[in-house]
Amino acid sequence: MKRSHGMIASCGVIAGVVAAAHAGSVFVQAQGNEIGRGVVVSLSGGLTFADGAASRTVWAGQKSLLVDGQFVRAFSAELTSTNADGWFEQSSAQDALGAVKAQAISSLFGARGDHFNDRNEAATFQAMLWEIIYDFDGSEQSLDMHSGNIAFGMLNGALFDSMRNAAIRGGSTPSIAIIASDASNDHMRIVPLPSAAGLAGLGLLGLAAKRRRA
Repeated sequence: MKRSHGMIASCGVIAGVVAAAHAGSVFVQAQGNEIGRGVVVSLSGGLTFADGAASRTVWAGQKSLLVDGQFVRAFSAELTSTNADGWFEQSSAQDALGAVKAQAISSLFGARGDHFNDRNEAATFQAMLWEIIYDFDGSEQSLDMHSGNIAFGMLNGALFDSMRNAAIRGGSTPSIAIIASDASNDHMRIVPLPSAAGLAGLGLLGLAAKRRRA
């Protein structure tokens, strides 16, 4: 039983560090677009862009940010505000979007990664992220590039279908953070988890803490 309690303590330390990696205030500075291209985006259901327009050509793809001075690759998590630097709140995708959407986004990242060499793939990946955020209800049918609260033009249909399949049936599920602001468009990125050596170290710390309490 003592050994079991020690392992529970170790897991608690690891889970706490993973959760902490998501949470808190961060200062975000845009560093520019990496790879992607313009797509036509149409909003409905009461949604509009920041200037009130319901349709426009939007750059879609991967961008780079400085998050507390650290370079990260990121994607947009919103369309209805303007883009600006400043203080954001970082949280897990599940906390920000709910379990169903967070799972689809994590599956998509797990299947496709977070770096692209093809601008069409990067643009479609970003479009699928928006589609999940604005339209996904847990059903495959809700991920439709031509209907719902958000619809797209200038996208390759076969590539969109491939991204949809990855979101619904993707394999590994990396940890995704949402970086949100009331005054600016939100972002999302993969949060690196501690390395195997780091996790082992955290486990030892948890065991040591348990022994001290005992």
